Amino acid sequence: MIVLLLDWMFFSHRAPTPAAAVGLALGISGLVVLAFHTQSLSGHVRPIQIWAVLLAAFAWSLGTLLQRRYTGADRVMNFTCLQMLVGGAFQMLMGFVDREGPGFSLSQITLQSALALLYLIVFGSLIAANCYTFIVAHVGAARVSTYALVNPLIALTLGALVLGEKITPPTLLAAGLVLLGVALVLWQGRRRAPDEPAGQPSLAVSPRRLV
Repeated sequence: MIVLLLDWMFFSHRAPTPAAAVGLALGISGLVVLAFHTQSLSGHVRPIQIWAVLLAAFAWSLGTLLQRRYTGADRVMNFTCLQMLVGGAFQMLMGFVDREGPGFSLSQITLQSALALLYLIVFGSLIAANCYTFIVAHVGAARVSTYALVNPLIALTLGALVLGEKITPPTLLAAGLVLLGVALVLWQGRRRAPDEPAGQPSLAVSPRRLV
């Protein structure tokens, strides 16, 4: 929703199509059903934590749209490296503020946690982040952002396969709503050409100019 609203108000100035609006509504309703069914919402969540999550979603959406405007497809790796550098520096700063250093000990690192960290570095950062920035450079932002609706379904599937969690009828209903919503957004995106970053020349060439 944030991506579509920001794109509409400040970037393409093009209102979401009815299919995209309906698709987002269905996808979000599926996530609401999923959240209430799993009962994973904590009763000890502080308001500042909720605002932090919303601010992060806003910043991610704005960064996605700004990338398409200022970063060409040939600079995707540079853009990803900059994200890693800034994010790592911020996390290190927060570690100093929270005084995590004195409590850190190499002897407390288990093999399982080391492998998990290695997985996050290779697949979660180097591969996934580069794939995301590459797709953003070639596909419309509204279509790319639908990944956020599919992620909970992937988490449910992995939970069932790895942890033996049960897939119940409400879960299947939520999955159906999310997939239908994503399909509507992607389908309406195919009916018009993807957005091109500002300042980038079109790659379309008339057949007559090739002769």
